[in-house]
Amino acid sequence: MNPRLKKFLVVCGFILFLLFTYYYLSLLVDYILNPILVRPCEDLISNFYTYLSTSTSSPALAFLATGFIFIAAFICLNKMLLPLQEKIINNYNSFKNDNIDSNSTLFEIYNDPTIKLKDKILFFNIHLIYYLQLPFLYVASKVSALRRFLIFNFGLLLLNYALLIPVALLELIKYPLIKLFSPLGLNVKQLSFLFNVSDVGTGNQSVHTRSFQQSVIACAKKLKEEHGTPSDKLDEEFKSYISGLTSQQKRMIEPYLRLDGYETGEWVNWVDSQTGLTLIQAINLVLIAARKQNADVELLKSILLVRFEENDRQCGPGMLNRIIYALSGLEAENNFAAQLEPQIIGELAGNATKRFFERSVDKHYYKIKVLKENFDNLYSLSSGVDLSNVSDEVKDGISYTRNAIKEFVFKELYVKFYNDYGGHIRRGEIKQRLRELITNEVVDAAIYSKIDDIAIPPVPPTYLERVKTFFGGHARSSAA
Repeated sequence: MNPRLKKFLVVCGFILFLLFTYYYLSLLVDYILNPILVRPCEDLISNFYTYLSTSTSSPALAFLATGFIFIAAFICLNKMLLPLQEKIINNYNSFKNDNIDSNSTLFEIYNDPTIKLKDKILFFNIHLIYYLQLPFLYVASKVSALRRFLIFNFGLLLLNYALLIPVALLELIKYPLIKLFSPLGLNVKQLSFLFNVSDVGTGNQSVHTRSFQQSVIACAKKLKEEHGTPSDKLDEEFKSYISGLTSQQKRMIEPYLRLDGYETGEWVNWVDSQTGLTLIQAINLVLIAARKQNADVELLKSILLVRFEENDRQCGPGMLNRIIYALSGLEAENNFAAQLEPQIIGELAGNATKRFFERSVDKHYYKIKVLKENFDNLYSLSSGVDLSNVSDEVKDGISYTRNAIKEFVFKELYVKFYNDYGGHIRRGEIKQRLRELITNEVVDAAIYSKIDDIAIPPVPPTYLERVKTFFGGHARSSAA
């Protein structure tokens, strides 16, 4: 783009933003602040001043008394609202730092094949509300930073509250949408700036649904029958494991377990009425069961730590459910890890690559034909694909197809592993492991092993042929 044109467009965009902000703020003042806040305050101060004037018969004394009382009231109100203001600003900064980057986790949700359309629409509305809040939050965060350097900042304080009023009102709309948004186990943090809600990244399943609680209670009772009632003293091996954690990790555990150097948490002495277990006994019970089953205890400790972080210092009953559920998740973790062996990933990638060729040979006829004609000569097991001595057309065609296959393989395996292990392993973890394992080398090996099995017609199919194939396949699937 022409630099002068780009500069002109940036200036025009900035001017439009200022006009929109001015219009929005005028609406805020005229239709929200003025009738709800300014006018009632003016009437209240006026009536109070009139009452004091008639009571004391001294306008000067009434004026001073009114001013003193309302300044004191404002200071008290500010003390009460300041934590709320700081919470919104801090949560906004946390959300921005955790989620907004070049590979934004927010936009991954729209492309996630395991998330239903209903949830994508819900998240679109949550995302839209965030963009409506964004200008107010941005300015409020800058005003808050400026206030720290000024002694007399009364005007800035009023400006901050005026900016955060529409943010809080929009939070009232956003909160129920977040509660309805069901696909957990993503890497999105701190969706709500005002309310304490379970973030999208805090788990895979609600631990308070009736069916889930009943299954966990049944599992806990069965473990008690098999292994007896465990001790009230925390398992020494797990205690030693906790001692090596960071202070932030210990802070997540402190409300539930008795830790050296920490005050007794509010849920340490709590006893579940249905199982008769404390949280310490629940930890001991799952560790005893894991050792009896010759399971990977080190992995179980790591899973328990993740469960503590997921519960985020919240209720004890939810933490009990997570502790017992961790034992059932241990088998899934082991099976998932076994499926990630290079040989298995290579076989799965090869099968997915073959499906890509079968589905895309009509759509990407010329690119796949170029790939089939040239790949054997360009690929070797030792050095991979060498595109240095081919034409730009061949290079572009092969590069495009390789990238398309890589993304197709990732989505295919992601859906497979989510369907198999999504009840125990978070979406974000599955994605991360697959991104690490599905490398260019794996994709090239998969192409090399399957490209010769693909039959490419001598001429590309016509549009009518593709339509007939599509409806023919659709009819066969409907009949089946």
